[in-house]
Amino acid sequence: MTGLVDAYGKPVSTARYVPGNSRDAGSFRAPLSGWRGPMLSGRADAARERMVMQRRAGDLAANDWAAGSALQAITMNAVGTGLLPKAAVPSDMLGIAPEEAARVGKEMEWAWSRWVLEADIRGLSHFHDLQLLGLRTMLTHGEMLHLAVMRSEAERRSSGDLFSLAVQAVRPQRLQTPADLVSDPAVRDGIRFSSCGRPEFYYVANPPVSALDAFTSTEVLTSADFSCIPATRAHRRLVFHLYRQEEEEQTRGVSAFAPGITLFRNLSDALNYELFAQVIAASFPVF
Repeated sequence: MTGLVDAYGKPVSTARYVPGNSRDAGSFRAPLSGWRGPMLSGRADAARERMVMQRRAGDLAANDWAAGSALQAITMNAVGTGLLPKAAVPSDMLGIAPEEAARVGKEMEWAWSRWVLEADIRGLSHFHDLQLLGLRTMLTHGEMLHLAVMRSEAERRSSGDLFSLAVQAVRPQRLQTPADLVSDPAVRDGIRFSSCGRPEFYYVANPPVSALDAFTSTEVLTSADFSCIPATRAHRRLVFHLYRQEEEEQTRGVSAFAPGITLFRNLSDALNYELFAQVIAASFPVF
C-alpha cells in the first residue's frame, strides 16, 4: 500500500479540501469591505497620475514648510559640500610601478577638480550644486534627468573651459511620450525601449518658442516638438535618468512625498485654519 495511512491502515487523502482559517487581509469584512486595492488600467492612467503627483509634490516643496524643511535637511546631510571621488589606481593590475600609479591618480584628481568648476553647461553651477539639485529633484519628483552634452570647440574656447564634456539639468516633467507615438508599444512614459526592456531613446519636450505661451500642457505636442536623445553613443552615456526602482517593470520614479502627500496637505490646512481662527479671535479686543 502506498501513500498516507492512519492507525487502522486506511489511506488518508490529502487531495480533499477541509475548511481553513480566513485572513482579514484578503477578505471584504468590516472596515475592509470597500477596500479592493484600486489598480491602473493602462499606461495613460499611470502617466496622468504621475503628472498630477509630481505637480502636487512640487507644490509641497515650494510652499509647505514641513516638506521644504525635510528636503533641505536630507539634501544637505547627504551631499553637504559635494561628493568627492578618490583615485585608487591598481598598479599591479596595470603592470606599472606604485609611484607611477600614484602620479596618475593625482593627475586624475586634478582633472576632476578642474572639471567640477565647469560641469554645468550654463556655467551657473559647479558639479556639487548639480549633485544637490539632482537629489532634491529625485526626492520631490521621484526622478532626475541630466544630459551629458559636448561643447563645440569654438564654444569651449570662448568660455575658457578646459573640457568639452558638460552636464545639462532638465526638468523630468519634460520627459513625455509624443502624441503621435502614444499607440507605439515600444514607447512608454517618454522612453523607447528595446525588446529586452533596455532604454534606447528618450523623448524630451522641446516646443517651439511660439507655442510656449499657447499651451499649458505638452501633452498635445508631436514628435516634431521633441528632442529624441539616444541613451548611449558608443561607450559614452548621454542620458542620466535616475530613480529608485521599487517595482518590477518600473519605468519612471515616484516622489518621496507620495505615501504621505494627503497627510502633508491635511496638516497644512489644519494649521492654516487654526492660525486663521486665532487671528480672528485676537482681533475681537480691537473692536
